[in-house]
Amino acid sequence: MKLVLVAVALTAYVVDLVTKHLAVTRLADGDIPVFGDWFVLHLTRNPGAAFSTGTRYTLALSCLAVVAILVVLWMSRKIGDRWWAVGLGLLLGGVAGNFTDRLFREPGRSGWVASMSSSLSDAPRAACMSGTVWHGETP
Repeated sequence: MKLVLVAVALTAYVVDLVTKHLAVTRLADGDIPVFGDWFVLHLTRNPGAAFSTGTRYTLALSCLAVVAILVVLWMSRKIGDRWWAVGLGLLLGGVAGNFTDRLFREPGRSGWVASMSSSLSDAPRAACMSGTVWHGETP
């Protein structure tokens, strides 16, 4: 099961890094409409947490990310269910991607936002949110 966790975490992490790199390089000149005004790719920078909350707490959020990574790694010692491995792998990949962004990008995290009417999405948020949906018993 640990192999599943590692594979999922690495995949989520690489998808996060690649999509952010593409966003920074290809969306720097402006939005890209995919399906008219209904689905538009937009570059945004966020030094805080979700929806720019906690923008003055970037250091605290970084420390919290390290704690989350350590907790997931600690929990991975006892994984016996494939769905737990997938969920924790998604969570680990998403948190690690956001932590990497906080370390190496200014100002704070950057990424793409796909605006579908009023919905927002990006790769690490999708991985973190997907990783919190557990299927199975205790690890």
